[in-house]
Amino acid sequence: MNYTILFIAATIFAVAYYYFSEYRTRKTFHKEVSLSNGTFDEHAEKALVSIDKIKNPTKKDYFSAARVIDLNAHEGRINNVRVLNNVVDKFMFNLQPEEEDDELDWFEIDQIEHFAERHNDLLHANPRYNDFIEAVVTTRPKKIKKTVDEALIASETKSQAFDTFVEENITNTADSQNVHDSAVNVQLRNTYDQLKAEAMENLNEPILLKEIQQYINTKGLDELQKKKANIALSEIKTGKYNNALGATENEVLNVVWSRSNLAANKENKDLIKDAVLDSLIDMSKQGNDVVCSNGRCARLMESLVQTDYDQSLVTGAMTVEQIRNDALQKSNEILQETIKKYSSDSNIPDTSNLKAVARSYDDPSITTNEDDEKAFKNIVIDKVKEFMNDTYSQKLSKVDHDKIKNDCVIAIESI
Repeated sequence: MNYTILFIAATIFAVAYYYFSEYRTRKTFHKEVSLSNGTFDEHAEKALVSIDKIKNPTKKDYFSAARVIDLNAHEGRINNVRVLNNVVDKFMFNLQPEEEDDELDWFEIDQIEHFAERHNDLLHANPRYNDFIEAVVTTRPKKIKKTVDEALIASETKSQAFDTFVEENITNTADSQNVHDSAVNVQLRNTYDQLKAEAMENLNEPILLKEIQQYINTKGLDELQKKKANIALSEIKTGKYNNALGATENEVLNVVWSRSNLAANKENKDLIKDAVLDSLIDMSKQGNDVVCSNGRCARLMESLVQTDYDQSLVTGAMTVEQIRNDALQKSNEILQETIKKYSSDSNIPDTSNLKAVARSYDDPSITTNEDDEKAFKNIVIDKVKEFMNDTYSQKLSKVDHDKIKNDCVIAIESI
């Protein structure tokens, strides 16, 4: 009897220890990622070491590890085939949205798609990646149809189902690597192009850099702040080319700093300089490793938020996830408004087929035909497309714009 009790106790202890160990390892991974400055620094390296210790990795473990390798270690552009194979294999564990226990969310789909877009040339050059490319292309529509079907099953009406679909697909991810977000990059590129177009002619780089250095030296910073500002400035002076902006980092710094010398910014001159200085200090934690190139450029341009005279020019950038959230919510608003209009508008006769379709969204007993339903949905879809084109055509790449627009269209067609 005692041996049986001891065996049971030992088994319970072993199982508890295993799960606690896995939990602690994952916690360590996420802590190290949050502490990383976005490059392959000590924290990113520790994160990968910790996740490799997990005995039974989940899809999210593979996804997290792949992002650290892609973004932290290679700044979103992998040129080594062995490393590319490693990341693709990890992402492939996630691309199974048809499974009942699927955990893949929209943020993960976005990140995997953006990885595929950034490495499109290498992926298409090797037949080994055909399955990965196919999975990337088909995952999004499968995910939408699956979640719409689930909402229809759980709801009494189609109107409620679309409400449910939208509510369950709104996500807010805390992403420490959002400077690599494709929508953020498009908006930063647009902002930089506008800033450059308005920049003072014949920007004298040596004079501006000397002016910035002097500002650091005379501002009364403590030693750590001065160290952090100087190491960031030294990194920027190397003139690394930023692909997202189509400019070198020192060009970005000069254009931003020169805003303080515009006549229109006379009253904001010191505010802008202080904000740029703060952004330099914020580029490293202890004056050692600085954040990645995208992080440096984003911080520089964001220093003009609330300091530049033209607040319409420099605004906070939205991520792909935030834009999709807004697009889904707006699609729901448009659908519900169209249902209400065609259901109750006295100018539309009760015998109208479109009125019957509109009422069927709240009354399942009403029968309609496929052609009339398609006509009604096209009215909604046209309004959604108009909203997307008017609101986000300049804030997204064409690829992302079409994807989000198609997400909304497929959802409306599937309801």
